[in-house]
Amino acid sequence: MNPIEKATLATPQFRAALARQLKWCFPTCLAQITELPSGEVSLHLYDEDGARRSGDVVISRHTANTLTRAGLCRHIRAAGEIDNGFPPGMRI
Repeated sequence: MNPIEKATLATPQFRAALARQLKWCFPTCLAQITELPSGEVSLHLYDEDGARRSGDVVISRHTANTLTRAGLCRHIRAAGEIDNGFPPGMRI
């Protein structure tokens, strides 16, 4: 695939792939994904009780590892730990 043809953050395909990967990596969490006016994607993870399990995670560009477990964990860690702690199953 030509690098220019890579899925961008603004596509429904990228957001669907992101939602699938988050559900696979963190099955006990619900993801709220929002497209920002700048074209970036913001997400929050919530546990089954509705408690927030991640800070404000902002993905500004799609790289080769954005949709990998390691890449998602890196973004979640960079957003900072909150009072409820990181999502279950996240490798610290």
